[in-house]
Amino acid sequence: MPAFNLMESFQSLLPWNREWSHLRPLMKALRMPPYDRAALEALREKLRWNHKKIPGNYLWRILRRAEQARTDSADATTVPIIDEIWRSALWEVQSRNRAT
Repeated sequence: MPAFNLMESFQSLLPWNREWSHLRPLMKALRMPPYDRAALEALREKLRWNHKKIPGNYLWRILRRAEQARTDSADATTVPIIDEIWRSALWEVQSRNRAT
């Protein structure tokens, strides 16, 4: 049995050491207008190609923030991107809930 390593357990708690921590700045782009178009496009691509790998708690956060951003957005260039993010997150959450 391996010995308890205090340093490894501390590093595992740090947010930048986690596998999906790179999604956090992308999800923050959905918080308030003006929305960062580059971050929204990166989030859309992550949902398009890695949707099955993204943890459920991140999907729920993306879904809630995208719903809020859909109601707040007035910029015509970001509305289609936000709608696609919302639809992708909704579809993945629903398909996971059907599978259980």
